[in-house]
Amino acid sequence: MWLLVLGSFLALVAGQDSHVSVLVDQLNYGVLKPSDLERLSPALAQAFAHALGITPEDIQDAAGHLSEVDLHPGTTRNQYMPDTWPLAQPGTGTVVSARARLPSTNLAFIAEDTLGGGLFESKLRKVVGDVLGHDSEAILGQLAVDAAVVHEDVAGRDDPAATQAQPRDKGAKLLWYVGMGVVALILVGMLLCCVRSCCARKNLSGESTGFLQVNTYEDDVPIYKDPMKLFSSGQGH
Repeated sequence: MWLLVLGSFLALVAGQDSHVSVLVDQLNYGVLKPSDLERLSPALAQAFAHALGITPEDIQDAAGHLSEVDLHPGTTRNQYMPDTWPLAQPGTGTVVSARARLPSTNLAFIAEDTLGGGLFESKLRKVVGDVLGHDSEAILGQLAVDAAVVHEDVAGRDDPAATQAQPRDKGAKLLWYVGMGVVALILVGMLLCCVRSCCARKNLSGESTGFLQVNTYEDDVPIYKDPMKLFSSGQGH
């Protein structure tokens, strides 16, 4: 049983390639020099990896370079961005994008919330400030994450391979939830067994200890108050 659950778990945690895009407000892409981009790319890749709980080698740019990201003007759009994606005014924003291998197919929405959260935003400010200098002309004000999207890489709908891949993805997610449910039930069962065992031991400790219990008393009267109780308890029967 355990081998079956473990095998299903390991099969599902095989990883899923996703496309990540973040719109950074108040970072003027237009004044960034090529040397700035070269230094920012690996630093931001490491920040992405730390936030997503993966290694920097799980992050790569569009050209396939590991531990690198792509930086574009804030007005840039790609096919992974939703229709509600905001467009920064020219000279006021930068789009950071990369490909990331997430641990599982059902973690994309969690990763998206993480990259749009305050912790990653604070980390982003520190990384950019450390690389460019906090007085850099590229930093117009306090950096902020205006939008973040994590899109699982799936082939186009017209591609027959994509039509077959989508049911497999849904099936994998279902197996994931079933497997995790089985693991949870097993853990609950083990916990209940431990509680039952502890209760049984406690009950045994409260029972008579045989020959060690010489006398019993009908009332809780200390011996020093009525010494004769020690002798009278075993007589008169």
